[in-house]
Amino acid sequence: MSFWSNRLTGTIPQELSVLTNLLKLDVAFNMLIGTIPIEFAALSRVTYLSLHDNRLTGPIPSELGVFTSLRNLYLFDNQLAGSIPSELASLTAIADTFLCTNAGLCGNVPTGVTVNGNYGHCQPDPFVGTQLGSACPTSSPSASPSTSQPTASPSSAALTDSPTECCSILRQSHMFNCVMEDLGLQQHQIPESWTASPSTAAPTDSPSASPSTSQPTASPS
Repeated sequence: MSFWSNRLTGTIPQELSVLTNLLKLDVAFNMLIGTIPIEFAALSRVTYLSLHDNRLTGPIPSELGVFTSLRNLYLFDNQLAGSIPSELASLTAIADTFLCTNAGLCGNVPTGVTVNGNYGHCQPDPFVGTQLGSACPTSSPSASPSTSQPTASPSSAALTDSPTECCSILRQSHMFNCVMEDLGLQQHQIPESWTASPSTAAPTDSPSASPSTSQPTASPS
């Protein structure tokens, strides 16, 4: 199966994994994004897998180690990252493996994994355009606070408050359509009190009405 150089976009569909008798998959020279589906582990009869010259990200799945019949593995010219899984050492039938120009690939090549550079710009250095041979960077702990901040978002708290307050807050965040969808309401079904802007809703609770009920009107005399 070949979709070579068709300007395809989007992700590689994991549904391809149902083609358990597939021998060749070539989606090279497209504009595919996302990760390599781990569901490909079901394609155990594949002998030729070419995903090069796309925009694939993420690690090389260790599940590719089940391709014991694989002879050609072309993953170069992507944005793959992380270390090469040691499971690729199980690819005993492999003849060509090209991983160059994946800037995020790092670490040492596991023992038994074949990586060669006998193709185009992977020659003569199979590691060109990668960080293979260098230690992979460790995760920075400074990134954790940024992920914890959204948990205290006022919009998420407002979802448990009154509809008026909820819609008022989400309107300011350009998320009003989102709350309507969550409530299962269409635009024409939204009560007027829900869509009132904060400036028009405020006078309903105006304290100016309280002085009109003056108690001293009933004279003791």
